Amino acid sequence: MEQFNSVIINKFLGLVGYLHQTKDAFEIVADEIEDRNLKIAFDGLSGESLQYANELSSQLNAAGFSWINTSLNPSDSLVPEWFETSSGKRNDELQLLYTSSENRIITAYREILNECLPVPAIRELMTLQLNALVHSFIKIRMLDVSRYAQPI
Repeated sequence: MEQFNSVIINKFLGLVGYLHQTKDAFEIVADEIEDRNLKIAFDGLSGESLQYANELSSQLNAAGFSWINTSLNPSDSLVPEWFETSSGKRNDELQLLYTSSENRIITAYREILNECLPVPAIRELMTLQLNALVHSFIKIRMLDVSRYAQPI
């Protein structure tokens, strides 16, 4: 594909792969976590990640980009082995997981959005996706913090 240079192509491949990985990781977290609201939020984020990867792939295919196999090694999980959600204490592991995922996703989107994209529809789609993902992470952060808030 001549419209996209190899640097942009690699960034797109990385983003789509990371969205798939995020979907799998947050699905695992949603299965493990006890808090009902957080479970729903992580399930939603998992679904959004897959949807956004598919939408982005579809738009890029429509623009003439042929995807190389982006399947990830199943051992490349974003959920570290030490992650434990069952303790009643403040769960810093959970916060570390969603914060690092949020930072990686936002960085990946911004790196592509800072490039000169020859297809405006892809830029619009990515901007909408990025805003929705930021909103989802804010919701997760608020739900996580509210679990440990002391009543007044």
